[in-house]
Amino acid sequence: MVGLVLEDNSDEDIATTKEICTTAGVTYPQLISKDTLKDELGSKIHVTPTTFFVNKEGKIVGDTVTGNNGDTSKLKEKMEEALNGQN
Repeated sequence: MVGLVLEDNSDEDIATTKEICTTAGVTYPQLISKDTLKDELGSKIHVTPTTFFVNKEGKIVGDTVTGNNGDTSKLKEKMEEALNGQN
């Protein structure tokens, strides 16, 4: 699992991202996007967090999961479906 940060690449945004990850206990890598990726995915993200499942060919598979309100059951269910090729 990796996180994707769609903010600017400024030192301030990077520091804020690190602070949020530390506070939330996030231990997986965070990728900071370039403008081209931000432009491509930005139109597909309306809620945060947004989770995409990507196969080894780099294609988005399964359903996109948005939000969680602390309940990860929907995320786990959709992850298992994507891994099993059900969507």
